[in-house]
Amino acid sequence: MKEYKFSYYNEIFTVDKKVYIYNYITGGLGELDEQAVKLYKKCNDKGMFLKGILDTPSLKEELIKGGMLIDKEMDEFEYLKYLHYSGRYADSNCFTLTLLPTNACNCRCPYCFEREYNYKKGMMSEEIQKKVINLIDENLKENGKLDLTWFGGEPLLGFDVIENFYKEIENLKKEKNLYIHSGMVTNGVLLTNRISRKLLEFGIEKIQITLDGSKRIHNSKRKLHTGEGTFGVIINNLKEADKNLKIMLRVNVDKKNTDYMEELLDELISYGVHDMENISLYFGMIRDYSLNGYKENIFYSSEEYAAIEIMLNKMAQNKGFNLELFPHENIVNCGSIFPNTLVVEADGTLQKCWNTVGDKSKSIGNILEAESEIINTNLMKWLGWNPLKKEKCISCKKLPLCFGGCPYFGIYKSDPNYMYECNPVALNSLERIRMIVDTAQDKEEVGI
Repeated sequence: MKEYKFSYYNEIFTVDKKVYIYNYITGGLGELDEQAVKLYKKCNDKGMFLKGILDTPSLKEELIKGGMLIDKEMDEFEYLKYLHYSGRYADSNCFTLTLLPTNACNCRCPYCFEREYNYKKGMMSEEIQKKVINLIDENLKENGKLDLTWFGGEPLLGFDVIENFYKEIENLKKEKNLYIHSGMVTNGVLLTNRISRKLLEFGIEKIQITLDGSKRIHNSKRKLHTGEGTFGVIINNLKEADKNLKIMLRVNVDKKNTDYMEELLDELISYGVHDMENISLYFGMIRDYSLNGYKENIFYSSEEYAAIEIMLNKMAQNKGFNLELFPHENIVNCGSIFPNTLVVEADGTLQKCWNTVGDKSKSIGNILEAESEIINTNLMKWLGWNPLKKEKCISCKKLPLCFGGCPYFGIYKSDPNYMYECNPVALNSLERIRMIVDTAQDKEEVGI
């Protein structure tokens, strides 16, 4: 007869006297029934609680489905390593590509890591574009998957380059029956209705646009190179964009704008953005990627931000915003450590991570140079990165949500106590789950 044990990655918690169980690997979440709650409260040790569950067939079956009960002989840590490395190296017919049609930008955000490289002007040449198309062709066989992101600089400044790429990529798609997922990170200043419709035509169905706070705060930070604020034009573009274009509205959070977030949410409601089904909102911490440290101390540590984020999420939820709160597993961690992931800058410089754009000292070569194909020191920093060096991570039950943290900081920050060591989602995951449960309970009370 098969024997079972509780998963190490379970979390048992209470909300309004009800008892819930959640698993950080599977994302399984469920409320314990009355009988199970009696067992939980009656049993003063895990072994007795487990025995009571195993003697209740229906509950046992549900907990096995959710990954909360597992084979007694299973080594879950080895299983997590398998999931990580198989996800990282297994799919050779998948290519993740970030393209910068230009490094130039029409904004001058003070915290931007690319500001130190002076937002190089100029567009990606036809020669480099052809090299990129050849690169896609070489890396994908029939029925392959291309995950394409347009980045910058400001990618919409290079709209003509994007249009040229679309035609060539469409030819490859038909020839090899490729599956292509395409998105964009843009500041939104140039996102007119016409441009939004063209992006959909190019297969770009999802974009991210960032706000830096309420109108007055945003305009003091997110300025055009001419010094003009951009809040009004971005809001107008959000409202005018084709409604089939999915827009993730990221709200940057730092120590100087946190107190103005309610003001921003009220503004979004007054402009009608709040009711637009194609727009979703989330909060995101900004980090210090600068070479020598940003001149002002505006950045939260991961621990600080984890608490701030919960406060902001509750505020937004109370105002009726729909938020993605569920703390999904992140076992494969980040595309930068995959062998089949590349960032191509406008001048052909090859990088492994968005955060190194503009920094030649961290590049892995140039698409115009034959030697770029050779394994080099910078490339090996990414391909050889081990997310499980720290005992703190190995023993953490929230490891599936973080898996060693951001590789960029893991590679380039030697201090073991640097301020971004953990993922904020891992740090505040239990509070996120409590919010989800609270919302579900409220819906049940009103008959939903």
